[in-house]
Amino acid sequence: MGALPLQKDITIEFYCQLRVNIRRSDFASIMKAFLMLLPQLLDDFFQKVFVVFGEYEMSREKKSFVCKC
Repeated sequence: MGALPLQKDITIEFYCQLRVNIRRSDFASIMKAFLMLLPQLLDDFFQKVFVVFGEYEMSREKKSFVCKC
């Protein structure tokens, strides 16, 4: 079943706090540290988006899906 179009946009506030150990301040070192954090950041972002959309969907009076259970 395809997703129904949303009635309005949902604004998601995403805050993150990451700890980075960097030995040098050159561009390559900063990029290497960023790329090492990227998978965790992406995972946290997707989790936040899915939770917010799930809460939104469950708060709607008429759901876009039908539970056959």
